[in-house]
Amino acid sequence: MTHIITALHAEAKPIIRHFNLRKLENSNIFEAYANNTQTITLTISGIGKLASAAAVIHTMNIFQSSKMRSWLNIGIAGHKSLDLGTPVIANKIIDTGSKQSWFPQIVFKSRLLNLPIMTIDTATDQYPDGFMLDMESSGFYYSACKVTTCELVHCLKIISDNEHTHYQQLNESIIQSLIENNIEEITRLIDSLKTLSLEIKEITCDENLYNKLTSIQHFTHSHKIQLKKILKKWEILFPTTVPDMNRIHKFKNAQEILDYLMFTLDKTPVSY
Repeated sequence: MTHIITALHAEAKPIIRHFNLRKLENSNIFEAYANNTQTITLTISGIGKLASAAAVIHTMNIFQSSKMRSWLNIGIAGHKSLDLGTPVIANKIIDTGSKQSWFPQIVFKSRLLNLPIMTIDTATDQYPDGFMLDMESSGFYYSACKVTTCELVHCLKIISDNEHTHYQQLNESIIQSLIENNIEEITRLIDSLKTLSLEIKEITCDENLYNKLTSIQHFTHSHKIQLKKILKKWEILFPTTVPDMNRIHKFKNAQEILDYLMFTLDKTPVSY
């Protein structure tokens, strides 16, 4: 399942039409839509990072999402010099209010441009060099990463304004056209995340132990895949014991943790 969050009705309408989504009657806080098989959903949050964060939780509660569902924030964004209509995936998110930053992990093949984005609280035509601007990404990303693995959380932005075209010139028709013209890219991204979700789902392990270990050091996508495989093997060999966490806390990076776990497992060979 892929959950899409948009801020505006104008951003949502082309997606609703393309995927034949229907409005849900039991969604009375935010407007929510889904296809017949509920493999694609869309929730309209309204403008702002807090609204976007709340829409994620609302969507999760409606659809009782598993940990392996993907989440997409799709909408418009400004940029100093990019052409209008350019689709971009955020590879860094900065909240200008809290000064927090996040780094989405783009671990699938994509031909889309990757750029950082700043989430602002008030619309502006002052574009920082190299950054997109929007008002939802940080709230969306923070909230969605609480309910799924972060590799499956992404922000796809369509450039709607720049130094030559003021954001105040935007209207519903223009915004709809920007999204409509990128519907194929949106579909490709959804397909890529669906494939990634299936790959991750195939590797099961003790989620509590996995979360504890990945909170100690930064694990890349490759490290996380290795860790899940190791923990799956660990459950078979040592179903009633856990690794020495005091020792693990002393390691300097994820690779040292993986090496320690593998060294311990190698003492007890196993065949499947």
